[in-house]
Amino acid sequence: MQYFLDWLTGQHPYLPSIITITVITLLLIGINRFTLKRLSKNQGQLLRQQLFMITITFIGVISILVSLPISDSIKGQIFSLLGIVVSAAIALSSTTFVGNAMAGLMLTGVKVFKIGDFVRVGDHFGRVSERGLLHVEIQTEDRDLTTLPNLYLVTNPTKVIHAEGTVISAEVSLGYDISRKRIEKHLLAAAELSNLESPFVQVISLGDFSVLYRLSGLLIDVKKIITARSELHKNILDSLQQGGIEIVSPTFMNTRSFNPNHNFIAPSHLSKTEAEIPNEVEIESILFDKAEQAETLSYISRKLKRITIGKEKLITLLENTSNAEEADKLQHRIEHLEAIEAKLANLKSEMNKAQKPKK
Repeated sequence: MQYFLDWLTGQHPYLPSIITITVITLLLIGINRFTLKRLSKNQGQLLRQQLFMITITFIGVISILVSLPISDSIKGQIFSLLGIVVSAAIALSSTTFVGNAMAGLMLTGVKVFKIGDFVRVGDHFGRVSERGLLHVEIQTEDRDLTTLPNLYLVTNPTKVIHAEGTVISAEVSLGYDISRKRIEKHLLAAAELSNLESPFVQVISLGDFSVLYRLSGLLIDVKKIITARSELHKNILDSLQQGGIEIVSPTFMNTRSFNPNHNFIAPSHLSKTEAEIPNEVEIESILFDKAEQAETLSYISRKLKRITIGKEKLITLLENTSNAEEADKLQHRIEHLEAIEAKLANLKSEMNKAQKPKK
């Protein structure tokens, strides 16, 4: 057998290299298909899958170089050239493909944000719907998807809305002829109607013709930030109108030729011909549907991982216990975790199917 291999190698000196290249190519194709299948089931793991493929590809290239039927000196020169290329790529990483990859690694290590978070970078605002080695995808307020290179996120200030609550504000300019305390009373009432916690009013500026007020409050449910901002403006308008306070521009107040006792305020009560506007649908469920699904899938994946770890610990305890009563309790807890695991896995599978585009 060895004689046959030696003869075959002598007749075809490049045969080992061809076999190595073929095996590595097939291996990469298989790994790529496997990782794509895993990725379809585990949203939010794109960066990890990409890093894994890059590592396997790099190892494959090294293996091919080692298997080439060339002298050790030439192999050393090839490896030196490869090292120079890698070093040059890292040196030029601020403006190249490698720059986005390194920025992606940095964002992953720092853990600035996660899938489902609201972020603002420059003029872009939305919810994170996908993270990759080279880019971050956000779903904007008009439901469109915007791709931001990781290098752009690293080189620009990134504002992440705090998951435990954020302060939202609204500004309104009113005339000097209205008492500040009266205005603050109605503005705070508007904040209360908007379900904001710890509301406060600030006087931002004293203009030539009007005073600029800012009403702020803590919003706990940040997922409804778009609706909350709209509701705050609506309630400010309604509260000021019900309090008999005009909201008109300085130019309008200075140039109108009406009776001073005439007020330009919409009636606070609906007429018989008017009907209450029905409650609006939840805007965020429409605008950020992909980001919402991605966040839910990411949460389910983390939950399943914790359940698996907990179940393994319980199984270890069950195998080492000799107390029958304690064993029954552990078995009951394991079955409970398995039931939860099955429900979450089924929900995750259904959500993944719903995300696939229809042909």
